[in-house]
Amino acid sequence: MSDVYGRRSTLLFVLLCTSFGYLLFAATDRVWLFFLFRIPTGLMKHSLVMARACLVDITNENDRVVQLGRYSAVATAGFAIGPTLGGHLMEHYGFKVAACTTSAIFLLNFVLSWWLIHPGQASQRQQSKGIRASLVQTFTFMRSKTWSKVSHVMVQRFFLINSTLIFRRSMYHVLRSQFRTSPLVISYIVSFQQTISVAAALLIGKMSHFYSNTEQLRFHACMLMAMAIVGSLFATRLWIFVAVLVPLGAMVSVERITGTQLCIQLASPEEKGAVLGIGSSVWSLTRILGPQIAGLAMDYGYSLPQVITAALAIIGTGYMYVFPVSKTFINKKTD
Repeated sequence: MSDVYGRRSTLLFVLLCTSFGYLLFAATDRVWLFFLFRIPTGLMKHSLVMARACLVDITNENDRVVQLGRYSAVATAGFAIGPTLGGHLMEHYGFKVAACTTSAIFLLNFVLSWWLIHPGQASQRQQSKGIRASLVQTFTFMRSKTWSKVSHVMVQRFFLINSTLIFRRSMYHVLRSQFRTSPLVISYIVSFQQTISVAAALLIGKMSHFYSNTEQLRFHACMLMAMAIVGSLFATRLWIFVAVLVPLGAMVSVERITGTQLCIQLASPEEKGAVLGIGSSVWSLTRILGPQIAGLAMDYGYSLPQVITAALAIIGTGYMYVFPVSKTFINKKTD
């Protein structure tokens, strides 16, 4: 949609629809209506993707990785604060107040986006296209040489994101079963890891200066991430396990930012929206599969999810080594 109607218009549309969707949640107490209202809300709740697309449009290539790092840091902080705030609202005021608050936040984002993002900043509506022509262009793009490169990145991200999601899901079980930690200590450990991710996102601009291109930085980050996950298998003490979380949290953040930057660099201006949308679909798919795999694996012991996590990380990193984007792109400087 954003490639046809423009980033700003699409962002405003999804923010307004999502705000209305959460307002519907607050207005009902029937389970079947929750499922029904979840459909349009799930279809429209892509404000993070659209905000990222707007950011891509208004930044130049040399400065983009730094801005994506700042964006990722803010988003990570939001993911850390959101559940805590939601939990307090649910506990003291109930679900309806929590849903209304969420709706109000999306409405506030709508107003801020309308005010701060000027029509000339992000990509605007392409008058020569319609929805049908855009769909044809998307399918044509998926048969192009560019897509063959982007698809390799998507496959890599599928393995790596699944790896991190399974690790995070099983980490709580490992901390409680193997190290006998309390829920309070677990919350501190999770907050510590998220803080590391935020710091890495803010420092990614400095890291990129040591590399000639984004792909090399991403490959080394994924190698370190895989090594950290394998190291967690052999952690016999809590402090060792927490120490492993430092490179893991940092490199997960770096992989997420550089993966987005790599896909954007491969796509043409009219394909960026489609590429970011496909990347969001891959992320959504892993969010469905990851917890399911982790749940099934934990039935056979707390170590099996870690083994699966390590295997997926190694496969994703190995795939990146065997199928690099291209030799021409590897030699291309991005700084």
